Amino acid sequence: MELKNVSRYCPENPEYGAGVQYFRSEDGLDFYDSQDKFTKKYKLCVEPTTGVICSVSEDVSRLYPAGFSVVETDELPDGCDISGKWRFVDGTVSPVPVDYHKK
Repeated sequence: MELKNVSRYCPENPEYGAGVQYFRSEDGLDFYDSQDKFTKKYKLCVEPTTGVICSVSEDVSRLYPAGFSVVETDELPDGCDISGKWRFVDGTVSPVPVDYHKK
């Protein structure tokens, strides 16, 4: 399951009440309605263009998805964290490549 480019929105009929923030993907899928479709162990908020991992949880409801894409995986490499040094690209978690020539 993947929710791409999640943003906040105001539904016409707020199912969970007016005091709740609502989120949906770029293709209109509601974050709360989609939570049961996430079946893998780890759920990640990733930066949509780079795939850099910004948040990790085993419980998708604990993520704040606004501004991110939400993806999932069953495995995380040792040392994987949210320091900005890890990314999720094409279903794989890997270190962000280092550009040794960049100043």
